[in-house]
Amino acid sequence: MAMFIDGFSCEVVPTQNPGEKTGICNEGYRFIYMTGSGAWSHLLEPGTLDALIREAESKIPVGYNQLWVFEKKFCATPALGNARPGHRFNEERREYPRELGRHLWPGQLYVVLQDPVWAKQGPIVLTYHTKPGEAVAYAQVQAKQLKVQTIVGLMLADVTWH
Repeated sequence: MAMFIDGFSCEVVPTQNPGEKTGICNEGYRFIYMTGSGAWSHLLEPGTLDALIREAESKIPVGYNQLWVFEKKFCATPALGNARPGHRFNEERREYPRELGRHLWPGQLYVVLQDPVWAKQGPIVLTYHTKPGEAVAYAQVQAKQLKVQTIVGLMLADVTWH
C-alpha cells in the first residue's frame, strides 16, 4: 500500500487523499507522486509551484527522488458493489508520448493513476496522454474493468534531486 507524505502547509483541510472526490475537478488542487517509492501527498491547495517544491525538498529525505506534481483533473470510481480485483493488472502500460519530449511534459502530459488507497496490485501509473478527453475516457474504462479508483492528473512539474 502506498504511503502518504504528511505535513504540507497547503494541505486541504480536512485532509483528503487525491481520490476522495470523484468526477471532473477544476478547483486547481494538486498532489505529489514520488515515482520510486510510490509515496503520495494528500490533496494540496492551489498556489505557487516553486513554494510547493521548496517545501517538498524540506519534507522528503535526502537521496535520489523523482517527484511528479499534478493538478487533479478527474477521478473515476467503480460502481458500488464491485469487488476489488483478485489478480494482478495484466495490461502493458503505454509508453510516454513520443511526440512530447520530457522537457515538455509539464502542462501537457495527462497521467492516469490508480488511487493510492486502492492501488494494492499492479502499477500505480496506468497510462499517459496528451489529450485530456482521452485520459478521462481511459480512466473511466479502467475504473470499471479493474474495479479500482483512477485519477487523471495534469503534470505541473517533473523534479529530481540528489
